[in-house]
Amino acid sequence: PPPTTTRRSLDCGPMGGALTNSLTYAVGIAASPIPIVVVIMMFVSTRPRVNSAVFVTTWVLGIATIATVASVVPGLGADADSRSTGRGILRIVLGAVFLMLALRNWRRRAAPGEEPAVPSWLNPDGGIGVRAAVGLGVLLSLLNPKDLALAVSGGAAIGAEGLPAGQWALAVVVFTLVAVSTVAFPVVVYLVVGARTVDAFDRLKEWLLRHNAVVLAVIWLLLAVIFVLEGVAVIDR
Repeated sequence: PPPTTTRRSLDCGPMGGALTNSLTYAVGIAASPIPIVVVIMMFVSTRPRVNSAVFVTTWVLGIATIATVASVVPGLGADADSRSTGRGILRIVLGAVFLMLALRNWRRRAAPGEEPAVPSWLNPDGGIGVRAAVGLGVLLSLLNPKDLALAVSGGAAIGAEGLPAGQWALAVVVFTLVAVSTVAFPVVVYLVVGARTVDAFDRLKEWLLRHNAVVLAVIWLLLAVIFVLEGVAVIDR
């Protein structure tokens, strides 16, 4: 093959590269247990249909906004990293931080037979309203360190490919849809089927709360591996 062959030729061009590199981060967001717990919590609030729809809309807009901004800010993508050893080192350092967070969450997991610690705001008394739904959507999308890091990384991966406007917009939409799928799906099911789904979702909520620390530990560990490998790859270029 000619010497100019690059990684992009192996991943179906820039669009394929943008999707391949960003969807790993989108899956990490989709696997976050707390937003799923919160949206299920909306089903037992005083206005379940309105509150759940408001929460998921805020969540979608938050993730989409972060990814969009990150995709257009210069210097965040992999192409910029390839010209800077410092950015490669920064990714390795972030990977080490994520590894420590993984270990911390693993140590916080509930022992067999032990009730997991549940934040008080995850135990609603029916008083959740639209403002609380908006606030939780903003908190969990814009102010949650893990999902914020994942959305920024996913958006940066899209921006690094230098896509035309149409392909760039499509890549951001696909990233957002995958990232929010596990939160949006219960709402769609609830709106279509109704209260008959509450018991099943409530059992899912209990499982997620019990295993929240383990799920977060796995996500942080995967993030650590991704960032360290990316940092090493940048330094080796």
